[in-house]
Amino acid sequence: GSEMCIRDRYNNKKIRKFENKNVKKKSKAVRGVLFFLCVVAICLGLYAIFNLSYFNVTEILVIGNNHYTQDEVVESSKITVGENMFGQALFKGSKGVLDLPYVESAKIKLGIPNKIKIVIKERESTYYAYDKEKNIYYRLTSEGIILEEAKSRNEGEIILNGVAFDSDVKFGEKISEIYLAKLRIYEEIKKEYEKSNISLPITKVSFENSLTSITLNDKLTVIFPELNNLKYNIAFLGGIIKNIGEDSVGVIDLNKENPTFSNF
Repeated sequence: GSEMCIRDRYNNKKIRKFENKNVKKKSKAVRGVLFFLCVVAICLGLYAIFNLSYFNVTEILVIGNNHYTQDEVVESSKITVGENMFGQALFKGSKGVLDLPYVESAKIKLGIPNKIKIVIKERESTYYAYDKEKNIYYRLTSEGIILEEAKSRNEGEIILNGVAFDSDVKFGEKISEIYLAKLRIYEEIKKEYEKSNISLPITKVSFENSLTSITLNDKLTVIFPELNNLKYNIAFLGGIIKNIGEDSVGVIDLNKENPTFSNF
């Protein structure tokens, strides 16, 4: 009786093992079929998305453009009406728009089923920079990016002298590192100056003769030494202006051991 029980248990184990193998095989086969169907469904979906005329662009909107017209932005994007919106968003769009000098950033947004939005952020001109060699002016951002050639100064732009430009100026690119370093020095001066109680606006900056100077209200030029003791020099400048008056015209030279004021 005991031998028969042992044999039955052994046979039952073999049957269960065989049944489990069959279940696993069937389960694996089902998963394989489901995976295949998913792949087919994805492929069909992608084919429909990229080929159905339902998704062809009917309207292109441009948002954030001030310097450029809508047509200029759309032309640079290479996006066209009548072509698939998804394909154009993937393979065209922001890269071409970013080649425009004034464009800082560009995003392509889809309006299902057939509208595209080109959202851009434009750079602002900070400097009206003089090229002494060519006798022309360029507009520059605060980061030293050359935006365009300029015929006249815009309101709020700071006149910048003492920057040397390459013979082949490329809009959308930065000035040389030498002058970028000078701009960073000026930015430090400006930051400290804005903390002071001096109300005169900075209207000109110059790096000529290896010196950094600023002009206040187009009247009063201030020559700075190195950035050492910048906080003290700005405070000292405030005292000088208080003594001579804000309407004074001339040069304050902080670069000398004993700062001087020369009027014209």
